[in-house]
Amino acid sequence: MRQLEEVQRDIYPRMLPEEAQHQLVFARQSYMLRYFRIFRVNDLPTEIISNILRFVIWDSMKRPVDARLRVTWTCRAWREIALNDSTLWNAIWFRGSGPRTDRAWAWFDRARQAPLDVRIDGDTQDEGADDASELSSVLDLSAEPSMSAADMRPMLLRLFTKLATIRMLIIVVDDWKSALSVLELLGTLGPPCGVPMLQRFELHRGGLRNEDRKTLVWPNLISQPFIGGIVPPSLAYLSLNGVPIDWGRSVVQNLTTFDIRRLPVSHSPTSARFREILASCPRLQKLSMDGAGPIFEDQNTDSEPIIPVDLPHLRTLVVADFSVEYAMFLFSQFSAPDVNDLTLMNLCGDDYLSLFLQLTSAFTKVRLLTCYSIQFDVSPPGLTSMTRWLDSMPLLTYLRVANVANQFFGIFFRPTDIKTPVCPHLVVVDCQSIEPSILVQWTKDRHNYGTPLRKIYVSEELAKGLASEKGQIEALRSLCVLACLPRGATTPEEEALTL
Repeated sequence: MRQLEEVQRDIYPRMLPEEAQHQLVFARQSYMLRYFRIFRVNDLPTEIISNILRFVIWDSMKRPVDARLRVTWTCRAWREIALNDSTLWNAIWFRGSGPRTDRAWAWFDRARQAPLDVRIDGDTQDEGADDASELSSVLDLSAEPSMSAADMRPMLLRLFTKLATIRMLIIVVDDWKSALSVLELLGTLGPPCGVPMLQRFELHRGGLRNEDRKTLVWPNLISQPFIGGIVPPSLAYLSLNGVPIDWGRSVVQNLTTFDIRRLPVSHSPTSARFREILASCPRLQKLSMDGAGPIFEDQNTDSEPIIPVDLPHLRTLVVADFSVEYAMFLFSQFSAPDVNDLTLMNLCGDDYLSLFLQLTSAFTKVRLLTCYSIQFDVSPPGLTSMTRWLDSMPLLTYLRVANVANQFFGIFFRPTDIKTPVCPHLVVVDCQSIEPSILVQWTKDRHNYGTPLRKIYVSEELAKGLASEKGQIEALRSLCVLACLPRGATTPEEEALTL
């Protein structure tokens, strides 16, 4: 610092202000560079070095696997500090077999009694490299299995010796035997320890290649209560994808995320039990039902009307792969006026206009809307009704759309009042599987009638389609920002709207 003081005292008075400021900045940078090179970092207390290493691994690096390895390779002192810090090793990903599995078990031992975040993948997601995030939320259930059922059970037995310390458990399997082994061992080993730390549980069974989602029939399975029917005190996130549980004997309560997928009628909860689960989750923030929900009950005119379960904190709602009648029945089971993110997928094969009439004014605070493969009456009265549905969501800002009829884009304009905007706050669109010419024309029309888009994200396939026709990319770029979005990626605008 004495050198900097000399610069300020002796040099600054003899220079012009701009030149003096430049020299001062240069002197500071040179000093700091030399200081960092000679700084004796290993003289710091162990606790401070440990905190620094945690920042390096969890906050500063996109590849925590490599970061942890490199920290232990730097020097003997850092390796000793890292190995003694159990919180550096508690995020563990088991994939396949071989050296990476051996490494995962080494980290399992190093974590000791720290809360564990574990993921087990029974598929081949990029076997040659580690992902940017160890516990990625993007699951590819169509990949060929890389872990057999014979490998799964001994792995779980060893893993569940620390069941009481597991905080997050995500398991992806591809066969019935592995999935049932998970549920069986949880039901056997869970009650004695009480799973006190388990906050998030996901079990995904693949097998999509051999199942028809429209006529889903399972083998004769005897469902068991989830975790032996005990109360998981900390569980807030539950996702069951293509796996059975005994809904009547399972304790499902106090969830913030409830995600069920691919359940046949034979293994679905009754309507009364489903409503009981919703009522026992007053803090529920995300509800996802993809081809799974309560058993359909036809409401006769003589029966008592259903009083919807109020979900005041629900912000994200996903409904997919249902018939018209069932979807209307499902939406009658609950009320969620403050939904911010609404997803409607695979509502096709019939005219779903009656469903959209039911949803009109039901979700007035939606800002993110996803419409994948939806079908409705495209006659003038039907299009007018769909426009009223959009009008009931005046805050809509972000639209994801794919596999819809070209007429879908027409409902954003009023035939009798073209100058009155529909969804005036819509500024970001995420497009997939759309005719490029329709997208270009729709963007031009939005601009011409005073509701211009700010940004359009397109899939890689759609980007190729736009590039195949001369002038389409240039036309879009002249109206808004155009960006290519990789599969499964989340945009900054989406993250901002879901806060």
